[in-house]
Amino acid sequence: MSELNPNKNTKKESDSLKQDEEKRNKEPKTLSLSKSQQDRLASNLQKVTRAKDQRNEAREEFDDMTYEQDYFYNKRAKNAYLPKKANDDETRVNTGTIEQKVEVLMNEILSMNLQPEGNVFDDDDNEVKNLGEDFMDIVKRTNQIEKDEDFWIDFVMELITQRAVFVQEADTVQKYFSTTVHRAEKKLWSGLRVYLGDVNIPARMFQTQPYICLYTRRSYDEAKTIYGEWERWEYVSAGSFNGSPENPIGYRMNNLNDQEIEEIHIINPITNEYDILINGVPMMVDPVKLPWMVIPGRAYNMVMITIKSLDTDFAYGKQPVASAKFMQGLKDETIRLMIRKMQQAIEPPIGVKKGNVYSKDIWSPGSVAQGVGKDDFSKLIDHDGVTNSEFNMLELIETETEKFLATGTLGGVSPPGEQTATEAQQLQRNSIKNLGLIVLAVMRAKRDMSFLRIYNIIENFVQPKRRSLDPLSNKLSNIFNKFTINNVILNNGKKGKKVIQFTDSPLTEEEKGNIFSFEEREEALGRPIRIRAINVKLLKQLQLFWFVTVTSQPIEGSQLSKVLYKDKLAQGVGIEQASQGQKKVNWDKAAEDFEGTWETKDFFQKQAPQQLGQGQQQPQGDGKGEDLMKQIEGFERSQAGSEMTEGARRQNQKPSINRIEDNIQ
Repeated sequence: MSELNPNKNTKKESDSLKQDEEKRNKEPKTLSLSKSQQDRLASNLQKVTRAKDQRNEAREEFDDMTYEQDYFYNKRAKNAYLPKKANDDETRVNTGTIEQKVEVLMNEILSMNLQPEGNVFDDDDNEVKNLGEDFMDIVKRTNQIEKDEDFWIDFVMELITQRAVFVQEADTVQKYFSTTVHRAEKKLWSGLRVYLGDVNIPARMFQTQPYICLYTRRSYDEAKTIYGEWERWEYVSAGSFNGSPENPIGYRMNNLNDQEIEEIHIINPITNEYDILINGVPMMVDPVKLPWMVIPGRAYNMVMITIKSLDTDFAYGKQPVASAKFMQGLKDETIRLMIRKMQQAIEPPIGVKKGNVYSKDIWSPGSVAQGVGKDDFSKLIDHDGVTNSEFNMLELIETETEKFLATGTLGGVSPPGEQTATEAQQLQRNSIKNLGLIVLAVMRAKRDMSFLRIYNIIENFVQPKRRSLDPLSNKLSNIFNKFTINNVILNNGKKGKKVIQFTDSPLTEEEKGNIFSFEEREEALGRPIRIRAINVKLLKQLQLFWFVTVTSQPIEGSQLSKVLYKDKLAQGVGIEQASQGQKKVNWDKAAEDFEGTWETKDFFQKQAPQQLGQGQQQPQGDGKGEDLMKQIEGFERSQAGSEMTEGARRQNQKPSINRIEDNIQ
């Protein structure tokens, strides 16, 4: 392989230089629009202007500031912004109280294990029990893939700091050479970039907004990598608007530098239209439908979360930083004045007789000044510095600031000695109670984002990934997405692995038998696994209604989970003794719970798997059970659900008298 020589002349001109030259020599082109296109552009510009004017209005709810002014005020308070000196002798002070308390609140919230749980019903209100559980497991797995722990850190910080948090559920497409990867992802939007169509609609009714505008500023070069192949990109020019009021093309919402463009997405679920303006150029030639299905409860693929509502007819809310920032300002000013008073006591201002001017250096140790006596000077201020009453006032301000930030009595401090399960649970309840509305806001966010994630999966992840040649049938078959979830509580109470495979055809009896044998073999080897298949064709045909709830659960391996395990085990032994052996503790399950609670795998020795009986055959190595990874439990009562889902384990189940219609366990 030849070495790269930077000094060697090449015939090909640098792509970077060509790109710069293209921008310099690009001449603005005039876009000609039809009458209907002009009307659509004018309508969109009216929406953008109306949304901007609403948000830029100084409001009482924002302490007589605009939303943007209030946003930066909160941001500076959270970041302990140290303002410049107004004059040379001023002391710069920022105690960082809010910054510290925000970190305490974040640590408390992020330490909670808030987990979503899902249920789904058909149009006859029959619960599709196992499908809801499977989809929540898929949600869990997609969260792991996108590493959403990092997202929740930023989310909680924005929630505590600003008056609203906006989160978008997106199907992110990433291309790596010849490979295209789809990934479900949560995107956090700054409130500065979201313009509401009606600020009088509360956040809990965000999905009823008539329209919203999403705003993005980027460099011209970055925008070209996204839109360079679009038909109307050639009409886009960087920089501020230099046209005339009569020509709406070239509209700018904000001031831009000469290398920037602004991108405005107008989302209108009422007319089911999605438009994009880039530096005033409408990028959609014809009206384009929203890239998601508009249904009740989901007009947008976004959610808006606030902590505390300011009014039943106002979108934005109030957060701890907004309540505490003025108290911190008072505290900073108090400390500044106390420092000033201390300086005055140490070096009081001095008065001299008229006509005499002395350098302050005469007060330096060992200095000599001629013709000067102590009677030639007089103190203009005479006090002993900061008093106890002033310290008490500072302490009062600190206490009041604590009230706004709710960190003084979080209830996370454990009493001395060993705790009972009741005491441990009470501590957790106290922590949630004291954080109150903040915890509820995070729970709403996890509920709503899980709801949007389910529909994202249904709309974008049930299509075939590719086609593959089946060597047995010599036919092309579709390959669908598969999700593998570890550490799942299976239907037998054991913790193991679950594999969920989308498919477009029902399982054959041979496939079910192979999968069942594979699961039994893995169970005997101490590797519990359940394989489930979801028929995407029937999934799309059914009208389903999804419901998500969020609960606080003990973190496995935490002190609370250990205390609860000890209490559960003691009560189980008590029941066994009280029933005189009629009810016995399942010690295998108790040992498994122990290993999970203390996070000590293989703490107990496992018995060698029993040999298969004469009537049983070892699964053959045809690979169907492992390759297909398809098995699912069915709907509880719905006949359509029974057709859509199939399971290999049902062949060993006996029908229940109370559940005759449930033909799949």
